[in-house]
Amino acid sequence: MVVSTSTMLLRRRLAGREDVEQPLGALERSLEAGKRLTRQLLAFSRKQPLRPEVLDVPAQMNEFLELVRASLGSRIVLQLDVDPATKPVYADEGEFELATLNLAINARDAMPEGGTLSVHARNVQLDGSGPKGLRGEFVAITFEDTGQGIPEANLRHVFEPFFTTKAPGRGTGLGLAQVYGFCEEVGGTATVESELGRGTKVTLFLPVSERPYAHIAAGKPEAAPARTSGRVLLVEDNPEVAQATRVLLEQIGCTVEIASNADEAMVRIDNQPGWDIVVSDVLMPGRASGITLAKWLHTHYPDLPVLLVTGYTAQLEQAKSEGLHVLAKPFDAEGLREAMDEVRERARRQAVHDI
Repeated sequence: MVVSTSTMLLRRRLAGREDVEQPLGALERSLEAGKRLTRQLLAFSRKQPLRPEVLDVPAQMNEFLELVRASLGSRIVLQLDVDPATKPVYADEGEFELATLNLAINARDAMPEGGTLSVHARNVQLDGSGPKGLRGEFVAITFEDTGQGIPEANLRHVFEPFFTTKAPGRGTGLGLAQVYGFCEEVGGTATVESELGRGTKVTLFLPVSERPYAHIAAGKPEAAPARTSGRVLLVEDNPEVAQATRVLLEQIGCTVEIASNADEAMVRIDNQPGWDIVVSDVLMPGRASGITLAKWLHTHYPDLPVLLVTGYTAQLEQAKSEGLHVLAKPFDAEGLREAMDEVRERARRQAVHDI
């Protein structure tokens, strides 16, 4: 988060400078690669906070097309065939995107001389005789390439963490394992078929969502329900993270002051009125955590909105179980703005309800 924010600032300040375009672009690409690897590692260790939602598969796959087209290069022909009647699934959008991206990159690497990647999505009914004995209505998403194929002896290992057939330095062995873990997480599975010299086909089976179709996330709201500006008390013990978050807050129009722990924040709130919102990390040194601070605020300053931020699943779930509003790290300025708007709107509705 610190490095990505600093890189963003460099990009803005050095816009148009051809002499720094190449190293800055390399830095940005390295950041993206590191973020992908981190997400994969966290997915296996279950430390990545998951935020499942109802996903519109045709819309997601159209976004996928735009996301990967540039990554595939000019030698790869991408064919996308998505049945418009494909039903929604309930999954973490980031993990869904990462799984599809991993499959596309694997297919690209299997076709160094070029070829075709065909991606299909449709509804299927499983009767228990297929993969893992699954029954019910599923969405099947298939990635089929015309690449080199996988030796039969390796097929049983392709979903194992750190298994790779790529040259040293070319692969982490986490891509297909992340795909399989994602499918298992949502109650589905993944299968692979391959033949040397003929290509590989990977199919994701994701259970159809039982939640109402109307609840599908349709992107960002047309208008923010509450103004994102004002005086923010940022509670963060890591100085570099605090400065990076301050940059994001100032970018969306806020005035920011920083407290290094929850105890200091309580003193400042007591002695310095006029705060519009508190944004606090969860895990910090001292007697009080971010959750303790949020509960204290709800008791002593019920009209002061508080947004917690964390990168750990256990803390995320604990805060949610307490009815607190939490934003998972890492986040960007837009994600922070949306979360702040949401928590402020919740506080406004509660104030109206209490009248």
